Amino acid sequence: MHVIGPRKAISIVLGVALVGAGLLGFGYMQFHVIEPVSIKLWLIPITILAAGAAILWEISKIPSETISLSVRRPSGRRQAGEKGR
Repeated sequence: MHVIGPRKAISIVLGVALVGAGLLGFGYMQFHVIEPVSIKLWLIPITILAAGAAILWEISKIPSETISLSVRRPSGRRQAGEKGR
């Protein structure tokens, strides 16, 4: 069974929601707005759609194993504020 990490799951949900909102906004402006609309208003659904697509594109390139693993630091390195021995 393959389990995805919570960060990847949140990113998938956010990406799908943004793509859906962008498509709904684009469809609304295409089919329900009668008067001509300036390019500034067209940029809103296009930008939302592009942001969602970019999130989904980045998530598809990252393997699942790398997201769910915790980050370890080498044992010889000290964190900020740690004093030497």
